[in-house]
Amino acid sequence: MNNKVVRSIIAGIAGTIVMTVIMKVGAMIGMPKMDPPGMMANLLGAAMPVGFVIHFLIGITWGAVFVYLFDPKVGISNPIFKGIAFGLVAFVFAMIGMKTMGVSAAPEGTPMIKSAMAALVGHMFFGIVVAMVAKNRA
Repeated sequence: MNNKVVRSIIAGIAGTIVMTVIMKVGAMIGMPKMDPPGMMANLLGAAMPVGFVIHFLIGITWGAVFVYLFDPKVGISNPIFKGIAFGLVAFVFAMIGMKTMGVSAAPEGTPMIKSAMAALVGHMFFGIVVAMVAKNRA
């Protein structure tokens, strides 16, 4: 299999795992509850396992965006800073996508700014992990 395809898949899965864990742990320490798999399942009217599959497929797709488009085009040499920049891009697209689908990023009773900050942190860690894994698998 093509090395870039493998890097995309592994980086996307690793980033999605880390982001999901951060969101779950964050909810335990007072951050707003963020549940992308649950949002996907609810949006599709499907069971939670389907939400997880969709969540990971989106992560793998973003891994490919990083490997094929972002990494070769963005002139940031430090993979951590490149990952943060990529996480910011992914965050913006996630917010646009959620708005387009009519889904609120803020769980009921949570201020939007607090939810947006939690989502931003999750996406920045996603980007860092994707960049580090893709770099180390070159």
